[in-house]
Amino acid sequence: MQAQQLQDALESTALFVLGSAPMSFLVDSFNAFLELLGAPVPPTDAEQLATWIAATMSTLASYYILFGQRHKRRREHLYTELRRAQLQVARLEEKLLEAEGEEDSDKGGREVRIWMDGAFDMMHYGHMNAFRQGKALGTHLVVGVNSDESIAKCKGPPVMNDQERLTAVEGCKFVDEVVPGVPYVMSPEYLEYVIDKYRIDFVVHGDDPCIVDGKDVYEAAKARGKYRSIPRTEGVSTTDIVGRMLLQSRSHHSLRGGEQEIPRLASFNRRREPTQVRSKFLTTSWMLRLFSAGVQAPPKGARVVYIDGETATIAFICETCCVVRVITASNSIRNPLAPLKDHSSAGIPSRRLGAWDMFHAGHVAILKQARDFGDYLIAGVHSDEVVNAQRGLNMPIMNLNERVLSVLGCAYVNDVLIDAPLRMTREMIASLNISAAVHGTVDDNMAVHATGDEGGQGQEATKFSPYEVPKDMGIFHEIKRQVDSSTLTVMEIVGRIEANQELFQRKYAKKMAAEDEYYKNRYKLTPKDATSASS
Repeated sequence: MQAQQLQDALESTALFVLGSAPMSFLVDSFNAFLELLGAPVPPTDAEQLATWIAATMSTLASYYILFGQRHKRRREHLYTELRRAQLQVARLEEKLLEAEGEEDSDKGGREVRIWMDGAFDMMHYGHMNAFRQGKALGTHLVVGVNSDESIAKCKGPPVMNDQERLTAVEGCKFVDEVVPGVPYVMSPEYLEYVIDKYRIDFVVHGDDPCIVDGKDVYEAAKARGKYRSIPRTEGVSTTDIVGRMLLQSRSHHSLRGGEQEIPRLASFNRRREPTQVRSKFLTTSWMLRLFSAGVQAPPKGARVVYIDGETATIAFICETCCVVRVITASNSIRNPLAPLKDHSSAGIPSRRLGAWDMFHAGHVAILKQARDFGDYLIAGVHSDEVVNAQRGLNMPIMNLNERVLSVLGCAYVNDVLIDAPLRMTREMIASLNISAAVHGTVDDNMAVHATGDEGGQGQEATKFSPYEVPKDMGIFHEIKRQVDSSTLTVMEIVGRIEANQELFQRKYAKKMAAEDEYYKNRYKLTPKDATSASS
């Protein structure tokens, strides 16, 4: 009885819907559409249209169930295979690292002295990786730094002066000895002088050609059988960095998307499977593991020092991002960042975030001072998202992965905290066993901070200091700039580029053409392939 009543109710409802004004309008519109198309069919009534809609929906649902799930399973299978391949690559990379270490130990104690030279203008991790590769060919690396005069004569004036470039090279952990004032083009006579004075076994340079006025700079070394080449570090160059400043693009930033970045020590990354770097530049977990190869945990009883930037005023920070909890036994920490809020009415001065951007002589100077506060120095590096939210424009110039590699290559840094939390907590201090938290006074600020123009947050911030806890614990120290140390900042570097923008634009265009030719020859690319690769 109830079933019959339900059936009657459904039929009456269906009749009501089919005879309703909206349904009539829908049928008339559908018939008008068919007539417009010239379809030679009799007019469709409401019941036929309803049947057609139901059949279409059933077909689509069936397709999703039968084929959509199959596509999903295929994607899951491919993802599983990708993860397995990544793990295999990680294992092979670890074996390669072990093999390199065994090769070093097989040198039998005999000193093999390596010579490298160059301008090393606007020092970046590509230079540091070249030093690492050069050092691996011997036991003692001597680096000659070209003079301002010789660089200007051969390729135009450098961005950094002699002392700034010397300080940056001296601060690299792979370099044992630095020679200033080296000519850009080595003559046979100068090569003889270098080999005799510094007892050089091999002269090393990247595999990209170094031609000046039609002459190979290393022709004399090659003639003596003293030349060795190393693979060029792809994905970064001084030309590329200048281009980022000139083009004002943010495409180099590491995009976090919806995933949460996990703050972690660089040393911990060697024991993790490879992570995907969402940047068109080739800063990979492989490079990070190579730079982290010699990183060890602080010895028992060591005084651990932590530093995360160049200034020491108030910090902007989201109200809920101060939660830090330990997730591993190897000092990797997690900081669940909430979306940054706009404090446009707060009226509180903001901190100038220390990002270690475009790693330079000023950074080396402050890290050297920080190391003097203890035995083991950990440097915190903030994410691109956090830095850009404060500085705006296309800052940072170098993305998170690139900045981490540059800091990790510094001789005074023992480990790096990647995507460091903005606020230090007691839990973080206990987890990393921090004995001293230090901060510098050199202002690496941008003019847009005052108003928040170009995406920067300006003079807006929340109501607490990132160093409130270490100050309360009595372990906070402010580093005063030494009289003889560098006061170089990112904005000063940008200013130098802008002051000679026309010159650097010409150099950029010329160098980019040369680099495109290099990659085309190296990978045998056709013009079409080269265009696709650069897009």
